[in-house]
Amino acid sequence: MEENENLSPALHALRNDLSLIGSYMKDFSAHVLNNGISKYPLYIAFQSDELPLGKPFFDRERHQLNWNFNASVLEEFVKKEIVSRDRLDVFLETDGDPTERACIFVFLPDQQGFIFYPFGEVLEEDEFSLNPEY
Repeated sequence: MEENENLSPALHALRNDLSLIGSYMKDFSAHVLNNGISKYPLYIAFQSDELPLGKPFFDRERHQLNWNFNASVLEEFVKKEIVSRDRLDVFLETDGDPTERACIFVFLPDQQGFIFYPFGEVLEEDEFSLNPEY
């Protein structure tokens, strides 16, 4: 596969991490859905040491990853106004089926946005980009 020069090194590393932990995300999403915790599980990917959003899911040092991952739900994102109530319908339409793909909020110091990652697939680099619209 030819490398896409538009994909930052950080997003390239995130794409690689997701290929390693995607099955765990799928299992956890099923747990959230099946236990009625939420209809909308979300994940947060970040490279700082801590982020006060969600609960720890994968620690980059402990699991030899490039990114830290926390688990959350859409309700927390709405409450903290990361996803605005007036854009909620658009977000839910874009998010799709949480049994088929993970909604990941990517937090970098200079940019934030969502990536919708299909479980069990490796996205091509041109399909892997942040959506900051919500």
